[in-house]
Parts: sequence; C-alpha cells; structure tokens
Amino acid sequence: MHTLVLNSQKGGAGKTTSSWNIAAAAADAGLSVLMLDLDPQQSLRHWWDRREATEPQMLGEDPAVSELPDIVEAAGQQFDLLIIDTPPAADGWVVDVMRVSNRVIIPVRASGVDLDALGATLDLAERAKAQHRFLITQADTRSTIYRDTLFTLTDLGKVIPSPLPRRTSHERDFMTGTSGIDSSGLARNDVRSLWRRIQEDINGKATSKPLKSRKAGAKLG
Repeated sequence: MHTLVLNSQKGGAGKTTSSWNIAAAAADAGLSVLMLDLDPQQSLRHWWDRREATEPQMLGEDPAVSELPDIVEAAGQQFDLLIIDTPPAADGWVVDVMRVSNRVIIPVRASGVDLDALGATLDLAERAKAQHRFLITQADTRSTIYRDTLFTLTDLGKVIPSPLPRRTSHERDFMTGTSGIDSSGLARNDVRSLWRRIQEDINGKATSKPLKSRKAGAKLG
C-alpha cells in the first residue's frame, strides 16, 4: 500500500480538494482507496458524507495521531492507497503523520503569497525525512505567474508535472460529493492526468484488492 499525506501550512492551498480528486481518480482506476481526515474542520469527511458513490472509502471516525501506525498497518491488508488530509498551521504532530508516508504532497497555489509560506511546510517534511512533491493548484497554466511558480518550485524540489487548474466545478463538487473524475469535461482530464503522474512517481500501479467494507464506513481488521 502507498500512503500519500497532503499538507500545506498555508491555508487555502487546495489540500482537501486535491485529496478527494486524487482519491476518486485512483478509485476510478481500480484501486481500493482509504481516506483519513486529520483536519479538525473535517472538510474531506463532509465531502465524503455527501458522496453517493461507495468509492473512495473512509473509516467510521478518523483516528488520533497516536493510533496512526496501527491504522496504516491494518489498512495495508485491505487497501492499495491511503490518502491523509492534514490541517494548515498544525503543530509538530504533523511530522509524525508525514513519517508514515511514501510521499508528502504539498499543494501550492500559483501566487507569491503561497511561495513565501512554503518554508514552514518544507521544515516539517525535512524533520520527518519525508519525500515531498509540489502540486501547483488553482492555476491558469497559460499565465506568467504559473510559469514563475513552476520555475521557483523546481529549484526547491520535484514538481508533479500535472497541475490542478482552477475550475468552478470544484466548489460544486464539495457540495455534491462529486469530483473531477465524475465529470465529462476538462476537470476529468485534469484529475486523470494528475493521478497518472502520481502513480508514475510512486513506481507503478498497486495491485487492486477486493474491498471488505462499503460506504457505511470502512472497518479495518
């Protein structure tokens, strides 16, 4: 099982939107996907509660950080992919979350404000000794600021080649429990391409396993 932790110490960077789109795209590709929401605002869980589809899955309730190693071990017996959403401006416990990951994905809006705020997130990833990747979000890929952001991030680490562009559909998706993969337009292509690039980065597609629980809330063990 691969574990992806999404973190940005800057609020509004698109962590939760990225989390559900990556999870839904991976599930659409045939993987069994579990999501954990460690953000007290629980926006990812609110999205999932509105979702009619049975994929991706969540537990009946999200664990405490101290329970995370056991949860990850148990999830590895049932799932191909674990996605963990985390809060901005978090305490040092986020380092412990990052330590269980294969990759820390750092969403960054194409803006000078977000670039200036990167230091705190990179410090946490360094303390966790976690491999991180930047994901440019809410971007107009034709803009100068997008190109400048890409250039700056490339100097700081690896950038996922497929950004998550700004789409008005993302706001609708939160209210309806849908995702880019559920649409028939550009958003579908966005998230498919994003998942494909992430999958390539974590060295190939995991073998899909039969699911052992459904929408009522996954149960491990």
